[in-house]
Amino acid sequence: MATCQVKKGVLFILSDGPYTTDRNFHVVRMALSIALDAKPQLVLQGDGVRLSVCTQEPSPPLNDVVSQLRLLREMEVPIYVVEEDLTARGIANEEIIPGFTLLPCDRVGAVMDEASCFLVA
Repeated sequence: MATCQVKKGVLFILSDGPYTTDRNFHVVRMALSIALDAKPQLVLQGDGVRLSVCTQEPSPPLNDVVSQLRLLREMEVPIYVVEEDLTARGIANEEIIPGFTLLPCDRVGAVMDEASCFLVA
């Protein structure tokens, strides 16, 4: 008997700045945990866009969101950065880490529509 496995799309939206809370870390860990069985996507918005320019891991005891995002990029999980939120924080588009995709604010709804469910942190 043949079975068909439907991969569900889950969208994670991160809006906290780097290392302000542990929420970003835990949300990214959830995305990593389902990456082989589902199709996660991440959107960095608000202060979360600052994660798109972080390249250094923090000193312990802070949770390392940066290396977790790097793992997701290596797994080819789409990570979007809201362009207008970058501009509002004085970050140039060219500064974001390679592999992240700029996303105009008016396209966020379309990305959300493609997902089966989403989690906002």
